[in-house]
Amino acid sequence: MKFKELRKVLSRIDLLSICDYKTLQYYNYVRLSDVAADYDEMEVKGVGLTRSEFYGVSRDNCCTDRKAGPLLFEICLEIVLSDE
Repeated sequence: MKFKELRKVLSRIDLLSICDYKTLQYYNYVRLSDVAADYDEMEVKGVGLTRSEFYGVSRDNCCTDRKAGPLLFEICLEIVLSDE
């Protein structure tokens, strides 16, 4: 399944972590709309829940900018993608 197909059924307001299958490097996103279209043609290798780093004062008011407030470890949807 390609990410663009999964994108259609994901919640628009949940926290997301996109992980590269090869390098295990990840990027966190506050909203689905923040995720670049560059990922759309990548294959989904896995989906699960994890805790990841976000910044802010609460889950309802957080972002990925370190200047926004204290470090929070929030539960988010982790999606593992591969370009192969």
